[in-house]
Amino acid sequence: MPWHEVVGVVQDVRENGVNQACAATVYWPSMMPDLYGPGPPNVRRTAYFALRSSRAGTQTFINEMRQAVWSVNSTLAVASISTMQDIYGQSMARTSFTLVMLAIAGTMAVALVAAAALASYLPARRTAAVDPVETLRAE
Repeated sequence: MPWHEVVGVVQDVRENGVNQACAATVYWPSMMPDLYGPGPPNVRRTAYFALRSSRAGTQTFINEMRQAVWSVNSTLAVASISTMQDIYGQSMARTSFTLVMLAIAGTMAVALVAAAALASYLPARRTAAVDPVETLRAE
């Protein structure tokens, strides 16, 4: 295999959430000749595109994007359309769930402590309000 020039190095890409290790990934040009040796390449040919728009996620924008792709090549499949917010939400789902469960547990602990404090305060207040000397004089 011939030597190739390294054009750049990118930061770690966390595809499976922040708590998972980054996968080792190499980005190759799609039209690099003789990249995979002689014969037809046995690789997955997918392409991902990121579009920036204030209309991201709207059905009209998705339809316009599909029409633009199909105007170039009508046999291309356009699938797995999602916004960056969706991707971010999926990657943070486990962490968000854990934080919500911790918040619920903390709220329940505070409520139990408040109920226990109230339950011990009321009887103590009731007995402190009764003066034993006054009770004996009244009899």
